[in-house]
Amino acid sequence: MRGLIELDERLSAVVHRQRLPRLLEYAVQVLASVFNPHNILIVILVVLLIEIKRHTPGLTFCYVAAMVLGLGFSTLLKRVIGRPRPTLKVIEEAGKSTEHRQREKNHSMPSGDSVQAGAFAGIIWLLHGEPRGLLVTAGVMYARIYYGCHYISDTIVGAALGVFTAYVVVTGKRLLE
Repeated sequence: MRGLIELDERLSAVVHRQRLPRLLEYAVQVLASVFNPHNILIVILVVLLIEIKRHTPGLTFCYVAAMVLGLGFSTLLKRVIGRPRPTLKVIEEAGKSTEHRQREKNHSMPSGDSVQAGAFAGIIWLLHGEPRGLLVTAGVMYARIYYGCHYISDTIVGAALGVFTAYVVVTGKRLLE
């Protein structure tokens, strides 16, 4: 197990040390922040607009349910696993903003932003057959690693947990219909 953790940390350090061109960095900053708790109402509004445009009653309810379920699971897992976040040193040495990393005070595993992004993509995929939201999830995962908030495995576990919560919620919705 220790060998896998070391490999994860070494691979993640490659992303932590990367520098992107300024324009691309702006896009990554947005992806690093879009699913954090401060912006979640904006995401819910976007889901509501998709629901209205696509005439999908219950889409917003499903997303909020998956979001809450995912938040509960991720909070519990963070406490049980207790993995520390990457240090700020690598991000500072790369000359990147440490703003995203400094906001994070809880444990690293799983990535809560990746959980929310996975839930978002999972709900859209399962209710609309539209898998492109997974690209947004991948972007969020990369951004969270890029800014030193997480290791690669944190984001993989988070995204998988988000898609799983979406599956549970959509399955429940279908059973109740």
